[in-house]
Amino acid sequence: MHDTLYSAISEIHADTELKDKIIKKIEVNNMKQSTIKRTKHAAIGVIFAAAIGISSVAFAISPELRQTLGDIISYFSSEKAVELSSPETLSEYAESICVSDSKSGYTMTLDNVAADDNFINVFYTISSDKPIDMDNPIPLILCRINGFLANASNNNDSDCYAVDEYSYKVADKYNISSLDIPDTFTIELYVPANDGEGIHLDEQDPVVITDEQKKDMLYVCAQIDKTRASANSVTKDVCLPLDSICGNGSVLNKVIFSPFGNQLVITTPAGIFPHDGFALFDENGNSLDLLNTGLLSYTDKESVNSLEFIKTDSSTESLTFVPVSYECETSPGTIRQKIGSYPMVYEVNSYGKIVVTDIRITDGCIEIDYYKDGFVPYDPGFVLEDDNGSDAEPGGKLKCLSSTRVHYDTNSYTATFIAINDQQPYSPSFETDTSIPADEIRSKFTTLGIFSSDYIQLDYSNAITIDLK
Repeated sequence: MHDTLYSAISEIHADTELKDKIIKKIEVNNMKQSTIKRTKHAAIGVIFAAAIGISSVAFAISPELRQTLGDIISYFSSEKAVELSSPETLSEYAESICVSDSKSGYTMTLDNVAADDNFINVFYTISSDKPIDMDNPIPLILCRINGFLANASNNNDSDCYAVDEYSYKVADKYNISSLDIPDTFTIELYVPANDGEGIHLDEQDPVVITDEQKKDMLYVCAQIDKTRASANSVTKDVCLPLDSICGNGSVLNKVIFSPFGNQLVITTPAGIFPHDGFALFDENGNSLDLLNTGLLSYTDKESVNSLEFIKTDSSTESLTFVPVSYECETSPGTIRQKIGSYPMVYEVNSYGKIVVTDIRITDGCIEIDYYKDGFVPYDPGFVLEDDNGSDAEPGGKLKCLSSTRVHYDTNSYTATFIAINDQQPYSPSFETDTSIPADEIRSKFTTLGIFSSDYIQLDYSNAITIDLK
């Protein structure tokens, strides 16, 4: 059986139409902005004090289209906005809320909610009657759904940008794949009490916030009709043991397909979950990209982890899990090519390639568009060099931040490297250092390298297939 599987998987070819679609609708050049992206974990801190990256891409949306897409587009209409998911898709499943609360000079407005079986997307605005100090904004906003804390989960994401010095907009994406959300549910956004007697970050049980507590906190609440704010998801409830791949006692619980992102929901015993321990293929032998993700342990006995994957939809008839072994005795090699002619194809291992379709250089910024052809673990480790092999990241490694965005409509990615003008590279407040001219970056950045992963092996003899028909 594994010989047949290997034959099917080995005939993976590049999507020739993909490179013609990649980045077309989101390419924006020479943008001068201070767009902030953060990945939210269950950590105490201010709203910008989580892991931070920057992207300088935005949707180019005509005024006519913007009017037809509804209120949710208000978040994406600014050229400072970044891509959380397709605004066209979100607008189809959005419910306009517009409820507010004001305390101590701040106002929080819950603008919109869009939902499916995988994610709830929450859009809100924070404003102040005084200029907001982005080095010391208001504390982290928490979200509860039917009393359960939504902030602590893997695959959560958050985008935000400053509208002006008095306000900023936020789009939070909460993973709810392990929860059972009814058609009508309650959503609460609030700043947690910090007096030691209020609502705390680490509570996983349902919590009722009393009227007395609401008096002292910035708090908004709304009843959501899921039928008005829900995408058409397809959830396959399964119970497939994955012992040989993810460890003894590991079980695939669900496979969820939705417009906001497909996910595998896997329960494992307490301990580290080997999210890079397998490759995933559909019934045609096509490799499906597993997105990098954080992991969450719910108890000291087991953990529930959701792995997001792309390049397929609910028409998928089967999924095959192939164990991956990593046997690297030395440091991985680097494959280098001169930039300027595209596509650039990097055969990083015998199972897959990285295809770079474009590189854009603006003041203080480098953007690299690419996709994966076949099985490639992890995000590629890009190496930016000059003709002499020296580092060519804008601002240098100590003054450069990088991030990677997923483009769900094209199954592609954009890696962004930006120079920052803050003296402390990991400060929660910074802007792109546009004083570094694009021509200066171009004169240095001549070679793009990618770390090889030729040390991996796929174990087809121990592959596990699940029928989804």
